[in-house]
Amino acid sequence: MKHNTQPTGRWLLLFLAGFGGLMLFFGSAAVAGAARGLALCGSTVIPSLFPFFVLSGTLIGMGAGDALAQKLAKPLRRWFGIAPQGGMALVMGLLGGYPLGARAVCNLYEEKRITQTDAQRLLCFANNTGPSFFVGAVGLGVFGSVKIGLLLYLIHALSALLVGRFFAVLRSQPRSPYSVQPFNASRQRFAAAFSQAVVSSCSSMLAISGFVVFFSALLSVGKQLLPALDAPLLSGLLEMTSGVMALRDLAPLTAFCLASCIISWGGLCVHCQTLSIVYAAGLEPRGYLTGKLLHALTATALCLPVAAILFGHPAERWLFWLIPAAFLLLMLIFAKFAKKRTSISCQNCV
Repeated sequence: MKHNTQPTGRWLLLFLAGFGGLMLFFGSAAVAGAARGLALCGSTVIPSLFPFFVLSGTLIGMGAGDALAQKLAKPLRRWFGIAPQGGMALVMGLLGGYPLGARAVCNLYEEKRITQTDAQRLLCFANNTGPSFFVGAVGLGVFGSVKIGLLLYLIHALSALLVGRFFAVLRSQPRSPYSVQPFNASRQRFAAAFSQAVVSSCSSMLAISGFVVFFSALLSVGKQLLPALDAPLLSGLLEMTSGVMALRDLAPLTAFCLASCIISWGGLCVHCQTLSIVYAAGLEPRGYLTGKLLHALTATALCLPVAAILFGHPAERWLFWLIPAAFLLLMLIFAKFAKKRTSISCQNCV
């Protein structure tokens, strides 16, 4: 296995060495970018994520995931093909924000509440942006409307669920029986669970803030060489919040669609945060990046009809409805074809 990782390590060393050299020539830009990253962490990242990190860690530590699993057992098994205990990660991922979903998945896996297969499948669609970011940073900060932020969040959440269903069909396997354990609040006392969640969340927030600051500096230096990185979509591919904030100067219809795409993708900065948590838990993020790419495409397609109703012209609305319909039809056809192939190949599975 070492011979497969050595080329990646060399490229990473070359990249870091090159970035260090660029910082010598564009030191002021790097410092300004890092300062913006710190300000972003203090104003948006930490306030919107830290409380949810502590809450999810406390609930999982006290065993609340078992109580939630009792309610979500059937739909989780039927629609997503995962153990009912994974419902805690899915709910927290939809409500908390990046990378809380991945954090919850890893917590459940480390607690041996879900299997490695279920954890890897959950990572493909349970790591998402929460409603607080959509309403505050996107709705009010970009569009000046809570309604638009909530609409974008609903599209984002629905797209994540569709991606989860797609992967369930694509990777269908013979289902093994799962038992839902009864809720046991004494599994860990509140004081111990809360204290452990706070300490663990502080460590995670420090790592997340470090990623944000680094990528803000990287983006600032990169703009000195490639002015095209000022474009919201390109900057959003690297760092989500910076790309979203750059949408303020665009037309509302374009900003609406690009916001859905950028946030559902998450950005390279978010992926580095997520992968650091995943690898620390001993998991392999199989399908994670594919899931985020599919999430971005699905969310962009679904937001087109809504954008046509909110901002578009009547003559163009038929096209805005045709694109998502064709996209979902292609997903359905591909899933049906993959299901037939998987059903044949699974006969040889152990």
